[in-house]
Amino acid sequence: MPDIPEDLPRGGLVHPCEIAGRPLKIGVWMMPDNYRDGSLETFLGTLIPPKQIDVWKWTERACIEARNLGAPFKERHREKARIHTWLSVQNPPGRQMHNAVTQRILQPGSPNARSFVSWFRDLFEV
Repeated sequence: MPDIPEDLPRGGLVHPCEIAGRPLKIGVWMMPDNYRDGSLETFLGTLIPPKQIDVWKWTERACIEARNLGAPFKERHREKARIHTWLSVQNPPGRQMHNAVTQRILQPGSPNARSFVSWFRDLFEV
């Protein structure tokens, strides 16, 4: 069985192994992209369509101002507040994140998504 690398590969880790004589794969993907700090929401923010970038930039300012006005979200949840703010001004407003992906409001074919999709397909052989 190959050793697991100390540093996570940029394209995610797919590690072959064997358990009870059965070949398996273990996969590791650290959100948002295996090298930056972040979360699922940080990753989804990279899927904003180019025509919506100005709105996306506005969400950063809106969340900063909301915090300055006393919005109680924790700083570590800023990206979560930001993606939900962006979704709140789409048509229709307030769509759920998974719906934004499946309905292609977010761009699942963007370069940032392609790396994740490639890792996912390799891991699950789809």
